[in-house]
Amino acid sequence: MPCYVPIWRPHAFSKPPDLTTFSDTRGAEVLTIPIPFISLRESYRAVDATTGSIILESGVMLPRLTSLGRLSIVASGRELTAEDVNGLMNYSRQCSKLNLFRCSLPKYLPVSLLQDPLISGKLKVLWYPDGSNKQCYTLNPASGRWVE
Repeated sequence: MPCYVPIWRPHAFSKPPDLTTFSDTRGAEVLTIPIPFISLRESYRAVDATTGSIILESGVMLPRLTSLGRLSIVASGRELTAEDVNGLMNYSRQCSKLNLFRCSLPKYLPVSLLQDPLISGKLKVLWYPDGSNKQCYTLNPASGRWVE
């Protein structure tokens, strides 16, 4: 779901349009705003398989953002499954990087789960098990294994 910002041009209306519905687009331009980075610290719960949205610990759903550059997940002490990582890769398919911090991950991911953007090299998945830059692993799309 793109992030849209309506731009109101005063000369096109006698009064400002109702921007809560987007039903009246006369005089409004729609812009996609690039979002360079989102970091979810201790707030990631899961990815909804039907909508592709991230479900936060609060229950709020973060819809897929087509203009997102990089997503970081900090999940201290949590064990993420191959399905969790797959859902996050799916959510991040238009990103350049997916960073996973302070979590346990499977030693490898089934190659059948790996997405086209990862295989094409568009998406880079990095894992920092202890949260520092001292120990970093990159997901190898050919083998599904984490490499230093």
